[in-house]
Amino acid sequence: MSPDGPPSPFLHHRPTALLDFSPPPCPYPPPPPPHRHERKKKKKKKKKKKKKKKKKKKKKKKKKKQKKQKKQKKKQKKQKKQKKKQKKQKRPSRAECDRPSLSWCMVWVVRAVLL
Repeated sequence: MSPDGPPSPFLHHRPTALLDFSPPPCPYPPPPPPHRHERKKKKKKKKKKKKKKKKKKKKKKKKKKQKKQKKQKKKQKKQKKQKKKQKKQKRPSRAECDRPSLSWCMVWVVRAVLL
């Protein structure tokens, strides 16, 4: 008797042949490996050197124009402020008014009293 227990009647002289649990071979061919696209290395193009063009003196003109515009804007702002100030001065202040302003309510009351 073996230490595993009594011998099985099915295990005669070739126990390995009966205990083979490997799956049967596949009838289909194995799938192809996943296609890995390799990129071709691009050849580097030689850069052509560009000839430097001489810059014309346009920048100065532009700056001059901007300065002129700024000055003009400032002048306009000043004029507007002055006009506003003059308008304010023309208008008499409330204290200087000959007659005090009456609210509509008071106007109706005065009218009712007078009539």
